[in-house]
Formats: sequence, C-alpha cells, structure tokens
Amino acid sequence: MRRLLIMIFFSCIAASSFGQLYIQPTVGYTFSTHPRVEQSILIVNQSKTVYKSKLKFGEGVNLGLNLGYSFKYNFFVELHAKKSVYSKFRVSIAQPDLGNLDNYFVVGYFGDMEYESSIFQIAPLVGYQLNKNKFDTYFKIGPNIMKSTINLTQKYIDWEQKNWELYTMNTITQDEFTGDFHIGLQAT
Repeated sequence: MRRLLIMIFFSCIAASSFGQLYIQPTVGYTFSTHPRVEQSILIVNQSKTVYKSKLKFGEGVNLGLNLGYSFKYNFFVELHAKKSVYSKFRVSIAQPDLGNLDNYFVVGYFGDMEYESSIFQIAPLVGYQLNKNKFDTYFKIGPNIMKSTINLTQKYIDWEQKNWELYTMNTITQDEFTGDFHIGLQAT
C-alpha cells in the first residue's frame, strides 16, 4: 500500500510538471555586525592602559550550491548548502615584560590569537514565482539548519613564580568549540 501511494504521488507530480532541474553556485560574504570585544588591562605605577580587541566570529566568505526543481504553475523546491571559507582572523596585543616591572597589575589576554569560525548551513525551501506583465518575483521559505565550529590558537608568554622570581614559559594552546545543530527559518 505504501509503495502504491508513493507511486501515485510521484505520478501526480510528474504529470503536472515540466521538470526543470537547476543548479546554482553562490558566493557571499557574512559580516560580523556585533563582534565580541575582549579587554586587557595593564597597570604599571598607577598608570592604567586598556587594550581592546574585537573578535569577529562568523565573518567570512561563504561558498554555496543551490539545487532546485521547478514545477508547473510557478511552484519550485530548492536545497541550499553553504560552507564558510576564508574565515580566519588574527588578533595581537603586545606582551609586557613582567620581569622588568616593579609595581604592576595585569588582567586579560596578552599575546597572539588566531581564530577561525566555520559554519555549515543547509536549507530545504519551497517557493512560488509570480509573473505579472514584465514584473517577475518569487517567494521562498523553509527551515535553516546550521552547525558552527570555532578553532582557537593562542600563543603567549606565561609567567611562573619560584623563590620570588618570575620565569617565562612560552605557551601555545589550541581549542575547538563545536556547537549543536541550530534550527531557524529562512525566507526570501
């Protein structure tokens, strides 16, 4: 019974469509409209210096591919898939030499930071195209499924105190933060 219903469904679709399959590559750029601001503070001899750096998570070039099928009477379905590339950024704050300072206080991050925020997005959409004289427009809507990953590499000098003297340690940390699948709504 199930096979019969599936065959009837596809027969109805095939009879009412002219069967136009299309593939469309896409390239875009995503801006980080509200970057995360990191703040580092260095106080030396009651003189305060504040360093601010902006982390632009999610910003970068997106490459995508749209696969669609257009039915008769201006109805169509599409599948959009996008992946962010060239989304690697670098932030650097000069490190003070704490071994040569007498009266100091340090809060925050000092060193080099490289981060890459990678996004994979897929969206199945249904749409309708309107044709009126020379005016042609379309509407699309569907769920938007996204997965994001952040790779973070930090290079800095860490200080260790032994017998009231500071010793430097060159430190490199690598972290990966992976989010769950996010589901939203995409409309055009």
